[in-house]
Amino acid sequence: MNAWQIVSSDPSVLSLTPVPPDPEIDDDAIRYDAVALAPGEVEITVLDDEGEVRDAASVVVKRPDELRYFSRVHELAGEPLQVGVSAAPQVVVGGEGTFEVRYYAEGERLYGLAPLAGLSAEGVLVGAPQASLGLDRQYISLSAELAGPQVIQLVINSVEVGVLDVEFVEPYAVASVRLDGDDEAEAEPGDPLSVIALTTDAAGEPVFGSRCAWSLAGAPITGEGERLGYTYNPDHERRVTGSCEGVAAELVVHGDEFSASLSSSVGCSVVSGGAASLGGLVAAGLALLRRRRAA
Repeated sequence: MNAWQIVSSDPSVLSLTPVPPDPEIDDDAIRYDAVALAPGEVEITVLDDEGEVRDAASVVVKRPDELRYFSRVHELAGEPLQVGVSAAPQVVVGGEGTFEVRYYAEGERLYGLAPLAGLSAEGVLVGAPQASLGLDRQYISLSAELAGPQVIQLVINSVEVGVLDVEFVEPYAVASVRLDGDDEAEAEPGDPLSVIALTTDAAGEPVFGSRCAWSLAGAPITGEGERLGYTYNPDHERRVTGSCEGVAAELVVHGDEFSASLSSSVGCSVVSGGAASLGGLVAAGLALLRRRRAA
């Protein structure tokens, strides 16, 4: 099957480049990087080693006309949350809020990675934690040293594609913490599980970028961040405490090997969606389902 190939009917719209086999992956799959270069529709064809057509699909490339933003930490908790709809998202000064950026064209979701960058006032750091996340989704991380409203301009190849209003708040804005843990009911011993800390203000509105420390029976756990990872062990009942900006909550879990990390440094597996330039992104689909339980 190594001689099989995938071809695009119009490389000027969607260019395909074969990806060398990964020696650590033992399968017969053929992998290609796809780069969307211009709006249009192409036919993607799978050819076997004799040049016979084995499969084909139509792919549409469009330029995005709308950006929508979703909380990364709520994604980890299995509670999708769009931000910036009715109010600017709140990010703690000195912390780091991470958000997924989704592209749309005439209301239709587009997929792919673009060279997205953020422009903002001095003192505001806009990052793109794609490498650490290891996902085929687009993310931005926001942090600032001073409280107050900010406007983040998002650009692709120096062309503005979207704007996000953000309110940076002092740490004391955090009024409550909720710990949301993976559902252990269907877990097997040794499975990696996690607990996510979700913080809100006095009005119950989400606060992002809270700095969280974790402890187990009063003993500090290695690392800092909104996510606590552990290995499931049904025989070891533990009470963990998550303390975010001075506000704490507890949850009983069963496991060992605890460690904490930021939401911007945690990856998970999704279907590859290819890459993109300002020319366009691919109209395609993928889904990710997680089961969780709340404190």
